Amino acid sequence: MGREVESQQVIGYASAWLTWTCMNLGNLDEAIYHGERAQEISRLMPEDQYLYFKSLAGLGLIYFLKGEKKKTYETGKKILEYSRKHSNTRCMVLGYYITGFSYILNGDFSSAIEYGKKAAHIAADPLYSQIANDLLSWAYFYGGNFKEAEAVINEIVSYSRKYGCEMLEPYDGFLGVIQIVNGDLNHGYKRLEAAHRFCLEIEAKCLIASFDSAIGMVFLNIIESVEPDDFAAMAKDIGFPIKDIPTAAKKAEAHFTKSIEVSKEIGAKYILAEAYLFLGLLHKAEKRTEEARKNISKAIHIFEQIDAKGYFKQAKEALASLG
Repeated sequence: MGREVESQQVIGYASAWLTWTCMNLGNLDEAIYHGERAQEISRLMPEDQYLYFKSLAGLGLIYFLKGEKKKTYETGKKILEYSRKHSNTRCMVLGYYITGFSYILNGDFSSAIEYGKKAAHIAADPLYSQIANDLLSWAYFYGGNFKEAEAVINEIVSYSRKYGCEMLEPYDGFLGVIQIVNGDLNHGYKRLEAAHRFCLEIEAKCLIASFDSAIGMVFLNIIESVEPDDFAAMAKDIGFPIKDIPTAAKKAEAHFTKSIEVSKEIGAKYILAEAYLFLGLLHKAEKRTEEARKNISKAIHIFEQIDAKGYFKQAKEALASLG
């Protein structure tokens, strides 16, 4: 329609939102194409601030998923500079948001939390408050601070349900993981599986890869904490589906393998490296040392490639523990 009426603004806005839509579908290279196109058009209409910063923020999040730490950081700083120049609050929230994700790639969760709090402090409308919470949820969750993560994720899910903001609905799955960590394996697992099904329905491939990895971790934790002879008793005590426990290793491997497959398909190196690391830890728990070494080595290679120092160190320690 934009071409028919020869409107660069219509084409620009369609391109800006295609950046985010294609990213959620896992079409990262196509998303970059649309984002760069929106950026080109924004230069033709410098008075349209939203077109500029919304498409640029989309590009920043794609760089995060692809594991391009330097580009993620530089994009966040560029958005922040623009927000200060134009006194644009929404732009500033997105600048803190993208910069914070560059710190998550480095395993620096305290800095990511700092940027998330800055974004939350200056957010002037409800949706952008949830954008700040999104960063905080990642930083708290992957930093192991589950109490704080639960609080902000509850805000996100509550907002989603109250206002019908379905793009935030999958965050309920992270609450499922936290329930599992807190000992409620039955309800947490059901919640996580429901979020996974929702992502499959809407074809949100980045989230599919993340949730497959998370579900695999649930089964891995079962294997690491319970002796095979205790499986039946455990199932009875916590109400976990008994059919799933004897095949925990197979289920974990299937989910990690699926996460790796989807991550490779879409080029999400951050999720890919994490899945390789978890699969290696599964093989270690199953006394398959060579398979463990092979997968952890793959994780190390990718973490080194994307300069994810914190994760690189963790993976190196896991490899050294194999002897």
